[in-house]
Amino acid sequence: MPLPDFLCVGAAKAGTTTLHDILVQHPDIYLPSSKESLFFASQEYFDKGLSWYEREIFGEYNNEQVIGEISPSYFYFDHAPERIYRTLGGRTKLIFMFRNPVNRAFSHYLMAVRRTHETESFEQAISIEEDRVRKGFFNAMRFSYIGSSLYAMHLKKYLRYFPKESMFFILFEEDFLRRREETIKKLQVFLGIKCIDLKIDIRSNIASYPKIKLINTILFSPNLLKQFTKILMPSLHLRQNIKYYIEKLNARQYSSTKLSDNTRKFLLEKYFLKEIDELQKLIERDLSIWTKDHGN
Repeated sequence: MPLPDFLCVGAAKAGTTTLHDILVQHPDIYLPSSKESLFFASQEYFDKGLSWYEREIFGEYNNEQVIGEISPSYFYFDHAPERIYRTLGGRTKLIFMFRNPVNRAFSHYLMAVRRTHETESFEQAISIEEDRVRKGFFNAMRFSYIGSSLYAMHLKKYLRYFPKESMFFILFEEDFLRRREETIKKLQVFLGIKCIDLKIDIRSNIASYPKIKLINTILFSPNLLKQFTKILMPSLHLRQNIKYYIEKLNARQYSSTKLSDNTRKFLLEKYFLKEIDELQKLIERDLSIWTKDHGN
């Protein structure tokens, strides 16, 4: 049964799509063409069982040396680490990507706006986040701007089940932007595959806005058309590929609005300074780039 040897579990909006598009080039790695199966995060999908997971997500496996999945939703949901451990075992390799938590939260918000889920200002959305995320699985995914940036809290949940030796940490600003070639080579060694040159000058999932807002509303909100499509096209994998392809065609790039210095300072001091300090100790990396001068 083809099941993952490694998972990139997040965090969302920290470069996971670009990492997917780099690793999928390697002939010894099998990755599903679409990210985010949600299997270990969603109760609905998890209840479908391992045979469904194998068939839907890894059905195109062709005897590659290692199998992986990149699903950043696994980082946020409390039950995901135990489910991964019970299903795949404690030797599963885990990749974590961390980005300045304020920037990650704001990028998450911009994605929700692009997908027409979000109509509030960023500041208002933060103030009502706790109430929103209690209202179900998809609300938690869409609106967990602060929650998904609490890296130390979520990493500790994984450390209950997996040894640190099975984890590979990528800092977005340092490892992915400044030292990407070196990082990708180290990652190949970590995964136990031959180290080859891959095209790494890739920018995936860049900031954008829909050309036609209604199209994204149809793609990312519950509606009768989507229910009908599920009947005609039962394959989750195929539906996801089509959905994200249409989203890409409907996107136009724009320079995203920047956070005010006051908002940035408020978020850092209220939510993240203690978390950053704890994360530094857990991964043994200097994270002062996220805190000095409250900068970007």
